[in-house]
Amino acid sequence: MSWSCYEKVNGTCRITQFGGKKVGIIGAVCSGIMFSMYAKHLLAEVHIFNRGEMRRNFVLDRKLLEEYEVSALTEVENYRNIFEIVMLVVLKQQSE
Repeated sequence: MSWSCYEKVNGTCRITQFGGKKVGIIGAVCSGIMFSMYAKHLLAEVHIFNRGEMRRNFVLDRKLLEEYEVSALTEVENYRNIFEIVMLVVLKQQSE
């Protein structure tokens, strides 16, 4: 099945094909890293951004992504209008 963009279903996006797409992921929490690896497996070009250096180093030290695929969140503006798909992944705050 092919498509030209994405399908919006109940307020969420269902993406059916990633090959050749440029995917930006904001947030290197576990789900963001996992999604980036999955999208890359499906032949997407991925780039992940994260505020903290510790999570970026985690990704690089374990060779989960290449250095050119990981950036500080402060650099996100340099990538404006590059990505066809952008995923925002946030860590849910635990309630007290």
